[in-house]
Amino acid sequence: MSTGFALKEPSGEENQRPEDVAARSKGEISIARESKSPIAVESSKPKRILYIDILRILAIAAVLIGHAAANDVADIAGGKVDTSRWWTANIIDSSIRWCIPVFFMISGILLLDAAKNESYGAFLKKRFLRIGIPFVIWSIFYSFAKHLILEPDGVDIKSMPLTALKDILTNNVYYHMWFMYTIMGIYLFVPVIRAALRKFNMGEVRLLVFLWIIVSIIIPTIQSAYGLIKGEELNIQLFVSPYLTGYLGYCILGYYLNSIEIGKTARAAFYVGSIAGFVSIPILIYISNISTDTLDENFYSYFNIPAFLFAIGVFLFIRQIDWEKKLGNKAKKAVTVLSEASFGIYLVHLFIEDKWISRIGILKYMPVGVKILIIFSGTSIISFLFVRLISSKKKLSRILLG
Repeated sequence: MSTGFALKEPSGEENQRPEDVAARSKGEISIARESKSPIAVESSKPKRILYIDILRILAIAAVLIGHAAANDVADIAGGKVDTSRWWTANIIDSSIRWCIPVFFMISGILLLDAAKNESYGAFLKKRFLRIGIPFVIWSIFYSFAKHLILEPDGVDIKSMPLTALKDILTNNVYYHMWFMYTIMGIYLFVPVIRAALRKFNMGEVRLLVFLWIIVSIIIPTIQSAYGLIKGEELNIQLFVSPYLTGYLGYCILGYYLNSIEIGKTARAAFYVGSIAGFVSIPILIYISNISTDTLDENFYSYFNIPAFLFAIGVFLFIRQIDWEKKLGNKAKKAVTVLSEASFGIYLVHLFIEDKWISRIGILKYMPVGVKILIIFSGTSIISFLFVRLISSKKKLSRILLG
């Protein structure tokens, strides 16, 4: 049974390759003709969606790299944006800005299968039971760890239960847990969106994606660009709607891109856009922070054109590779193991990094690229070993990892 969570491995019907079920029509951008989802079931032994496994592994690695680079990017006081150390960290951080959109695109593929016929209650029960317990346990753990170990702030141990409850209710547990709040919020809308997609043709899905791009990508980019040029805020409210904005749009985008075939010329255009997005992010971040002592992260946002294009290019590049032919059986097993561990790595890695790895004294004397590599490698290895150990205990794994 699967949560459909982007970091969590699907099983059964959610684990089948799209090309095993969807008939693709020919053309530069061709649409699957059948009304059922491109990941519906047709065989008794569904195959893994290897490109999703690969994307998940790369994306969780990118998250860890971004967290390893974060402190050096944020350290801009006193004109440090003109140093090679800051530029190295900035470029590294910019290079991973595709990962969060891709996580939500993966969730869209796994969750928005219009061929599924679950009731609203059954859908929510299955998903929330699967990730609800780990969410509560890890939220309590990180709240206690934050106040007592990682960022001790004098909170008395006796008041910690109430403090932890407040942290959980206000999404103030620890800075990586926002993803859980967001994906659980998306769960509330998935059955509704899925029912709509069941009635939509691909032209209507494309229109929905287009409207979301205008509201969630183009308008925020205009606001950021205006602030950069004019030095003042521009708060555009035209067409802004909570139903069209946010990460839910990336879920629908993932579903859409997984449901169509994109030809070589169109893919090449997306790749060029992706490269342009990647190149522009560190430059725009630099320009935004020339005269400040506090990092302006507007152009690191996942709701700007550069990160949007970057994410689409990475998604399409990994998707178009025939991983079944590229990988041998041993490599496929390794991919499975790493992919299945990604959710647990996401949950535990910041405690390991912030408590131990990033506090190694000698790191501050190392070149920033080497420092980031050491933090990433140490955190990844220890987190993976922890997850593998927990996974060997089925009952404990279900409680802590879902």
